[in-house]
Amino acid sequence: MSLRILIGDRDKDTRNIIKQIIDDSFKCKFTEVEEVREFITAAINQEFDLAILDLDIQPQNYEKIVSVVRSVHSNDKLPLVILASVLDKEKIIGLLKLGISDIILKPIYPNSASDKIKSLLKEISARKTAGREGAEPEEDDTTQDSSGKGKFLLVDHDRTFRTQFTRLFGENYEITIAENGQDGLKLFEQLQPEYVFVGEQIKVINERALVQKIRSVPGGTQAKIYFLSTVLKSTAMKSNLFNGVVEKSPSVETFNKEFRKVVFGEEMNLFQKAGKVLRAELGPQLGKLAAGEFKQAIGMEAELIPQNSTVKIANETLATVELLDEKKEVSVTVGLFGSANDMLLIAEKVTGEPVPFNSAAIEAIGGVVASISERVNNVLGASGLKLLPQPFKVTSRLENKLNYDWDVEVGVKGPSNELYKVAAYCSKYV
Repeated sequence: MSLRILIGDRDKDTRNIIKQIIDDSFKCKFTEVEEVREFITAAINQEFDLAILDLDIQPQNYEKIVSVVRSVHSNDKLPLVILASVLDKEKIIGLLKLGISDIILKPIYPNSASDKIKSLLKEISARKTAGREGAEPEEDDTTQDSSGKGKFLLVDHDRTFRTQFTRLFGENYEITIAENGQDGLKLFEQLQPEYVFVGEQIKVINERALVQKIRSVPGGTQAKIYFLSTVLKSTAMKSNLFNGVVEKSPSVETFNKEFRKVVFGEEMNLFQKAGKVLRAELGPQLGKLAAGEFKQAIGMEAELIPQNSTVKIANETLATVELLDEKKEVSVTVGLFGSANDMLLIAEKVTGEPVPFNSAAIEAIGGVVASISERVNNVLGASGLKLLPQPFKVTSRLENKLNYDWDVEVGVKGPSNELYKVAAYCSKYV
């Protein structure tokens, strides 16, 4: 079940923050608009499960915008979350009376924003699920997506494997389990799951007979049925009955990779997983990299303290994973963003004294990056990756008379000794 989200905001970075918060836990389809007219037209004429609107698009007419949307859709029909830079108490009360669901103040703090949005989406998902009970099964593109909330039926007598299977896929799929073929057939007739996974040597009705019976009942010919076998060589005769055969490897990682390859037609990408883990684990820690000298302040920024007038050091998502087509390389990007002066202030905090732009400054920045890389290394290790033990290469580029970029690169070795690159860099804050 895929949720449909409408985002109205002219700031692409803000839209990306919102999408990242949601994507970590929910399967969603996003529609993004930058103008008020586009937002109102989409909200009125299309179906969405949630709308998010930045009032900075047209701050003088925010009440009218909300009123127009609410004149067509009630709060139950279309929950509306407002993003706003500044709102006094009177305006907040006015918006709540108009029927908005929540307000998120800008700049966005990921933790608080995440709690609000995810709580609301859980309620929306629960309502949609309740509304679908008893209805005819809908055709949903999530049956082709490993992060969709489709239905799995697992028929297998191995208790340990059933537990492992549920841990792997239970977060993203509705899993129903049967220990024998007879129960499996009854559950299929009741639930009409999109996917059926049949283990070997099941009781009462064996695997071959079970598949034949499923294919003969209503909906059976549309189901995708896969055979789970410990020995692939013995399954050739069964392959014409099934959509595919997945080897039951004793290695959870190997089984997961093979399962996704066979069932979803995808090569399991550890680096995509690593990217998600990095974002989740490292993002909130941006402000704590140099011995506690920084603190997390807002979504994409950290504040340098303890000056009276704080200096904002902007950063992009602390870690992203990008597949480069031909070589299948992965680039994990981590780092701090800031002007040359900002960077020198960071260097000063690291060294304890003012630092001009020279090798000492680069070394100080390298210290911050080394701290980042240590955290990256720890998180990557959980996903089967590791940083190569080689020194950082630090370079600087003169963008103009005021700003510099610091680029720091280090290799990453994958589980099969593939060479990848991790880049940590600092650049101009725009």
